[in-house]
Amino acid sequence: MDENAVPNGTVRVSVVIPTCNRSQQVMRLLDALAAQDLAEPFEVIVVDDVSKDDTLERLRAAVPAGRYSLVILPSAVNTGPGGARNRGWRKARGELIAFVDDDCVPDPGWLQAITGGLDNADITIGRTRPPNDQLHLIGPFSSFLDIDHNRTFSTCNIAYRRQVLEQLDGFDEVRFVWPNGEDTDLGLRSVKAGYRDTYVPEALVWHDVGASEFMAYFKRIRRLDGIVALFAAHPEVRDSMHTGWFLRSVDKAVWLGWAAVLGLLVRPRMFGIRVYAIVAAILYLWQFRKAHGDARSTKEWITSVPLGFVADSWAVIVLIRSSARHRTLLL
Repeated sequence: MDENAVPNGTVRVSVVIPTCNRSQQVMRLLDALAAQDLAEPFEVIVVDDVSKDDTLERLRAAVPAGRYSLVILPSAVNTGPGGARNRGWRKARGELIAFVDDDCVPDPGWLQAITGGLDNADITIGRTRPPNDQLHLIGPFSSFLDIDHNRTFSTCNIAYRRQVLEQLDGFDEVRFVWPNGEDTDLGLRSVKAGYRDTYVPEALVWHDVGASEFMAYFKRIRRLDGIVALFAAHPEVRDSMHTGWFLRSVDKAVWLGWAAVLGLLVRPRMFGIRVYAIVAAILYLWQFRKAHGDARSTKEWITSVPLGFVADSWAVIVLIRSSARHRTLLL
């Protein structure tokens, strides 16, 4: 049903899902929610963030499972997942608000575990794993989540008491322009406000692995702005992440690589500069493996290392720009 046709019945649990251009995945998620072990009825709110594919049409044609009522909220303007989640929980009727992403599949016991943890806490964080049958997709430029702690407050697997969201006004849509860090920011603000969080490993969600594609990875780099925004809002995160002025060790290697390239352009025949360039290249190879993981073949090694240097160089530029924007140095 659409937002103007929300039923008048009372539910205690609401599940909020932001989605954009992932029609197949979100329908898969709705099927997984229909298989949840939660004994009581609940509602599912899907916020379509201006999808260009057939997501909205498929959602409107979906037949709500007997276990839950389905509410569809189409957005007129793309606000990103933070804004979509805000719209979703504000429309929700439940006092317990669970969040999950459209590229996830929760175990049947997930909703019972993630909301059951709220009996003794205000925020519950579950366990997130990559599916076993997708592990072969992990390469230098893939994206995946493997979270077994509660310090990131990742919204692919979390639940809040409604009063927490209301008091803190949900996710910060102003500071966090790109979808990264806004969930951790909300969690940290909640804890600072005196609310209790807990980790519930039984609340298991399987999060899709993004294929190792360079262009997809390159586009995601802009999201590093959210990390700088997070450090600006919560300086203590720098210590908890054991991060100094540099976000990653590979970023230091990029700076050294730039210096080597400049030196070779200015004094290409100077022996000392050539030696320095070799050392800088070896250092980057070492840090590339730490930052991006192992390539799956010799061919992937040969192609991914130079592409990785391009991507990591762009990451440094993004960090410099974001440092200026948020007035917090992170290189």
